[in-house]
Amino acid sequence: MKPSVVLDEEKVAAATRRINDCRDTHDDWQSLLKAIISQIQDDFIRLQHPSRRNQVYLKEAFCSAIAALWDTDFKFAELKGEDGDDLSFREILAARFGIENLDKEEIHKIDLGPLQEGCIKEAKEYWLDKTLQIVTVPDFLIFDGRAFSVWRTDEESHIDYNEMILHVEDSKDEKEFGESFLKLVIEIISYYRDIKIKSDTIELMANGLWEVLRMNACFR
Repeated sequence: MKPSVVLDEEKVAAATRRINDCRDTHDDWQSLLKAIISQIQDDFIRLQHPSRRNQVYLKEAFCSAIAALWDTDFKFAELKGEDGDDLSFREILAARFGIENLDKEEIHKIDLGPLQEGCIKEAKEYWLDKTLQIVTVPDFLIFDGRAFSVWRTDEESHIDYNEMILHVEDSKDEKEFGESFLKLVIEIISYYRDIKIKSDTIELMANGLWEVLRMNACFR
């Protein structure tokens, strides 16, 4: 029977702090492991938009990056430890930082939360100003069998339910114009489905929906 492992919480905490600073450069890092760690983070950040994943190997790289950062059971089939077992991302980090003396159970407990949050922050900043084809505002909006004409206007955005017209406040800013259109779309959905939504909530939903459409190429 395999003896139970007593976790050294202090060692685990120290390993966590060291690993989550892995963007820093240290001359004694092994170059191969450094490249793997950097590639995982870069793939997570730079492959987020579908336009960057137009080849099978790029999709696989993105999936692997997500799994490495978040799936504690993920293993690199191409990388083996001294015992011949496939290495996990945490084990690669431990080897990279010279803390592989930790037991596997202790390595498994290392918290990658700060590293994950750092990748999310970098991804958001990286894609913030990228020009992406998002959604073309149509001439007509069809919903539940109804057909609304979509007009650009110098007035504040509003809906004319009698004449079935969406008046969208014109803007040269694609994001601003797109969000104005999406706000009216949400208003129409809530009106005909009898959903009570506050105006400030509609604005937040439109902003969130715009970002979802922007980063996921939902309409192409």
